[in-house]
Amino acid sequence: MARRQSYCGLVVICLVEVCLPWRHWHPLSFVQAMSWGHWAAKGELSKMSGESGQQRSAFSRKSKADGEFSFAKAEARRLMSGITKAQSAKKLIKMLDGAIEGEILNFIHAAAAYIQLAAFKKEGRLQSSDWDSRVLMKLHARVKDMVLQDQLPARETANILWSMAELCDQFRVPTQLLAALVESVPKKVGGMVPQALANCLWACLQLENEGHEVSQIVPAIDLEIPGRIKDMNPRDLCNTLDARILLQESDPGLADNFASYLSDSGKEDGIVWSAAARLNTLLPRLTGNDLIIAVPAVIWASAKVGVQHDELLASAALRLGSRSALSRLKDFGLCALSWAYEVLDVEEEFADFRTLLKSEIQRRRLSESDVESSRLGHLKWNHANI
Repeated sequence: MARRQSYCGLVVICLVEVCLPWRHWHPLSFVQAMSWGHWAAKGELSKMSGESGQQRSAFSRKSKADGEFSFAKAEARRLMSGITKAQSAKKLIKMLDGAIEGEILNFIHAAAAYIQLAAFKKEGRLQSSDWDSRVLMKLHARVKDMVLQDQLPARETANILWSMAELCDQFRVPTQLLAALVESVPKKVGGMVPQALANCLWACLQLENEGHEVSQIVPAIDLEIPGRIKDMNPRDLCNTLDARILLQESDPGLADNFASYLSDSGKEDGIVWSAAARLNTLLPRLTGNDLIIAVPAVIWASAKVGVQHDELLASAALRLGSRSALSRLKDFGLCALSWAYEVLDVEEEFADFRTLLKSEIQRRRLSESDVESSRLGHLKWNHANI
């Protein structure tokens, strides 16, 4: 028992910020925790010479608090395990039901719950009766309050906005929560990693018909992107450019906020140019989806805004310049790549590669209209070819 008590203080230090909202607990300093553990192990707490009743009372209260924290920690971990391991929406809702109004549920639990709901929806396992349940209505209200009280860090804010976008094509978006997120996201973008920024742009694209002026999030993200391109991976690059360009097509007013996406993008410090340069440095080591999805996507984006990055065009033609390499491309990637080279290769420097692209298009029995419609982007192209 004494040895177990000796580790109590260290547990408090390591887990307090993860398991519970910080405002409810005040973690001890490392020195204090080690000291309490040492005394408890030796059984000397009640034997200290000159110890007053007030000191013993204070330690008793501390021991009680530690016990309460240990219980709360276990409950927080149990809740997280229940959320992440729930096999159905109904089981998830049941797990949330007992915690939705308590102090255990925090922003980490909330973000995990929405991610699970989005996954269930994608798999066809979320029904309207689940989404409209009393428990989820309470969850929306609870998280809205968290957002308004600035309790959500950048990562969880981005994850919940992304989840709303995943859900919006089938279920009603909680309007008050969305409005709170739209107000909060611009304040959080400085703390977001590139993937979160790309996810927020994609979410704005998906949520643009939901009102609440979600496009007001975009200018804040625009200001972050130039300094982040050097750290972006291929997926971040293609997702960022894809979502941002399609957003601007649907809302031309966004060009006024950050003109580097169009009017300045042909310069070496432009966004699309910088993204093409970044991908070119990564290209020799790319494999899998990073190669077959990101390369066509970034070159498509370059063609959309008239950026001709010759080094990337040459590198892509070399890396994909075989039938076996082209056979791995998705239909949209193949069509988009063919369309982009037609737009950008005005001097016909890559005529052989363009011929190879057309040959693969014919082999798959895709048409010239498929190639031409690829300029709309993969979302609209998929719709046009259903």
